[in-house]
Amino acid sequence: MNVAAPAAQALAAHAGRVVLAHATPPADPGGPPAGAIAPVPVAVDAFAGAELLARAAGVRARLAARGVGPGDRVALLAPGVPDWVACDLGALAQGAVLVPLDPRLAAADRALILADCRPALVVHAGADGAPSREADLAGLPADVPRVALADLAAPGDVAWTEPLPRAADDPATIVYTSGSSGPPKGAVLGHGGLEHVLAHVTGRLAGLTGRAPGEDQALSYLPPCYAGSRVFLHACLRRAARTTLVTDPGRLLAAWAPAAPDYVLNVPLLLERVRRGAREAIAARGALPARLLAAAEAAWDRLEDAREAAAASEAR
Repeated sequence: MNVAAPAAQALAAHAGRVVLAHATPPADPGGPPAGAIAPVPVAVDAFAGAELLARAAGVRARLAARGVGPGDRVALLAPGVPDWVACDLGALAQGAVLVPLDPRLAAADRALILADCRPALVVHAGADGAPSREADLAGLPADVPRVALADLAAPGDVAWTEPLPRAADDPATIVYTSGSSGPPKGAVLGHGGLEHVLAHVTGRLAGLTGRAPGEDQALSYLPPCYAGSRVFLHACLRRAARTTLVTDPGRLLAAWAPAAPDYVLNVPLLLERVRRGAREAIAARGALPARLLAAAEAAWDRLEDAREAAAASEAR
């Protein structure tokens, strides 16, 4: 088994379908119309299944050329751009253990993680996958080889081959905590455990829409260095869903309409920020829109209270 295999099979089966779209700044950003809620315009870089699979094959070949093999740890310090996904698939297919790092981590926390996991290679990129700045590389050990993500995942003519077979308890990845309540701690996730979770999540996504693979659309804005968002992303790949990646929260509202997602993995903090931003934008339009919003929110609260009261009555 290899946890990358089902995603690769889905990409091959939907070679011509756009499976990843990255919301990026347009060449001429201009600015939103006065009073508009959408903060910034976006452009979209699209990747079909065949292109993503070819990039993953290139990653795997270049890792092998560097001597990276089964069980070796590969640290990935980059935002969640399409090349991040290609690196993930390529490393897993090679049997390597991917160690994704949050680019927002403090340099001291990066150093602790890298000292703990002892990677054979560090793959890095700056914002939106651009070349890393000196500040982006702070905390990286000088004695560990490095390679730019754009170079590792560059388009090539390497054909995809079946991933190396791994045992269920062979490690697939090490996911570290954010370090908000102490030093970052690593959790080793095996191929078998990830496959169990992914089979369930992929099935739940299929149940949400009732459609066949290759017909869904999704949006992902959470950093894929964390377990939940990475599982969601892999499940979307297995569904061959057109998945829009948003690496800058400021582009989220502008990217939402063209993405037209059937499902999104959300966190309460982001939803609160969206609500606050919408309230501020509406308030800036004058007293009448603000009063209409307040009336609508009050009506919604009454509706929710009535629903809760009805549910409590039925339970008695």
